[in-house]
Amino acid sequence: MAWINKEQLEEVRRIDLLTYFQEREPHELVHSAPGEYRTKSHGSLVMSKGKWCWNRGGVGGVSAPDYHYLSLGGTSDVALVSFLERNPQIKRISLCLDADDAGRKATGKIMKSLAGDERFSHIEVTAEPPPVGKDYNEALLHAVGLERAKKQAGHRRDAGFSIE
Repeated sequence: MAWINKEQLEEVRRIDLLTYFQEREPHELVHSAPGEYRTKSHGSLVMSKGKWCWNRGGVGGVSAPDYHYLSLGGTSDVALVSFLERNPQIKRISLCLDADDAGRKATGKIMKSLAGDERFSHIEVTAEPPPVGKDYNEALLHAVGLERAKKQAGHRRDAGFSIE
C-alpha cells in the first residue's frame, strides 16, 4: 500500500472536489447550472463555488478528501466497522456491493450487523446495487456504451450519411 507524507496530504486538502473531477475525471462532470456541476454517476452530488454537497447522502465539504469512498476488499464488513469506529461523525452509508448472490447476501449481513450494533445506531444504511449488470464496472461499461451510441447516432445524423 502506498502511503503519503504530511506535505502531500496538505497538498491534496487544498484541492476542491470540482478541481479534482476537472483534472482527474472530466468525463464524469455535468454542467447543471451557472457555476454548478454534478456528476454522471451521482446526480445528487452538487459542486459549486469551491464547496460540494451530496444531497442524497446529507453530507458536504470543501476539499476532495472530504468526499469518502471505502472499498471493503470483498464482502467482509471489517474495513467498514474499523472506519466507522474511527469516524463517529458518519451519519449515512450507501452499500454499493455487487448485484450477484454474494453481494446481496453480504449487503444483508452488513445491514443486519450495523443495525444490531449500538455504536452505529445513529447511522442510516441503504443498499444501492448497480442499476444494471452484476457490478458497477458493468454499469459503467453500459453507460459508456450508451454514450457512444448517442454520439454515433448524432454524428451520423449530422453528417447526413452512414459508413458501415
